[in-house]
Amino acid sequence: MSEPDPTRRSNVPFAWLVAWARGQWRRHHPFVWLLDWWRREWRRTAVILLALAAVLLVVRGVADVWIGHQLNEEVSRLEKLYGRLDMASLAPAWVPPAENRARVVRAAASLLVVEPTEMGTLVRRFTARPTPGFPPLTTEELRRVVDLNQLALQVAEQARRRARSNWEIDYANDEANFPRLLDVRNLGIVLAMSCRADIDAGRADAAGGAALAGLAEAASLRQEPNLLIQLIRISVASEQFRCVRDLLGRGEPSAPLLSDLAAALAENPTPDGMHLAYVGELKHVNHLFGQMERGNAGDYVEITPVPTWAGPVAWVPRPLIRQGHLRALRTIAGIAAAQSVPPFARRASDAAALPRSQRATPRWWDPIVKYLRRFEFARRFDEMFTAGLERAGQSEYEYLSELNAAQLAVALRRFRLDRGTYPDALAELTPQYLSHLPIEPFTGRPPEYARQGAGFELHVHGVRATASNRLEWKIPR
Repeated sequence: MSEPDPTRRSNVPFAWLVAWARGQWRRHHPFVWLLDWWRREWRRTAVILLALAAVLLVVRGVADVWIGHQLNEEVSRLEKLYGRLDMASLAPAWVPPAENRARVVRAAASLLVVEPTEMGTLVRRFTARPTPGFPPLTTEELRRVVDLNQLALQVAEQARRRARSNWEIDYANDEANFPRLLDVRNLGIVLAMSCRADIDAGRADAAGGAALAGLAEAASLRQEPNLLIQLIRISVASEQFRCVRDLLGRGEPSAPLLSDLAAALAENPTPDGMHLAYVGELKHVNHLFGQMERGNAGDYVEITPVPTWAGPVAWVPRPLIRQGHLRALRTIAGIAAAQSVPPFARRASDAAALPRSQRATPRWWDPIVKYLRRFEFARRFDEMFTAGLERAGQSEYEYLSELNAAQLAVALRRFRLDRGTYPDALAELTPQYLSHLPIEPFTGRPPEYARQGAGFELHVHGVRATASNRLEWKIPR
């Protein structure tokens, strides 16, 4: 057989060009290069990958053990202060149905007939300062709202005759039987509207009865360990304080009504509802992160049943979950600890001594945390979470300032009814009308009092400019 002639032309046109292109492609294409490299170096690459995986597992294991130890210590410390950190321990003391004020308030709130959209406009016109687009409600508009909700108001009046409350929320079962807070808040607004309408009509004692019902509604919420409920309580009570101020400034309530108002106002400060709310948030966060560690995000995503693969998947980022768990517990515990100290008694150095300033992770973990905080959503969530809790505490202290003013104003009017004139100093009110003078949380002193003509002025302090109108009591009579 003869050898092929190398000078003979190939049957494939441009075969040499195809061969050249094929070689260039294999030489420069990254995937082909990677494939050739893997064929040559697969053993070495496999060893490197396995070593890297082992290092990551060791780092993950050390971080998990370290943070887990810190978390267990923190939970033990908090349980010594607040009891067991589980949702079942949040239930308030049981109250017999016949004595339960909260059942009456819930029933009254469910009987409101004003449409939610209309109610939003009415609330804005009733509670906010007058603006061109939202003028104050007229007497006729107030009376219309009151007449539409007479049944709800009559039921709410019965709350005054019951002394104990339990909203019967099942905190251990995803807060089952949770009330519609918008209806609860609107009931307080309608009661304040009824008070204002009766003041306009010159019915002082009827107006005081509506204020007493509103104060009873606020008092029914004070033992619930939920932050939103406590903020609703503050909102409802603040509207009744405004009603008391208008009642004293424009009407002449009777001595029995003033005694009832004094008793209702004295009931509202205890127990400390905001402290209960912080403890509730602490236990809720502990429960939520515990679920996340087990791969159950049911509080955010309704997945029933939880997939079997969720637990192993959650095992991988568990150190990060535990780090967030520890940070959240220390943040809430620190804010709760600060809340127990009135603003006037705090020092600049107190912030450094709070439990939330303790290190949640070893120092070598800081770069990872710093990297995660580069994400805008993580940083914003952390800041909003902390700021929201701190603002709630400030709202509680402003509420206490308003309550102090209302208690003093009622005591001053009772003093005048008995003795014909207002006292020269607040100290004359004790012990007959007040067991002790209230102390302002922002100054550490009693509110400022001065006689002005036939009336008096009271000034208490707050932290927000929007609260200044509520904190000035000028009673002309």
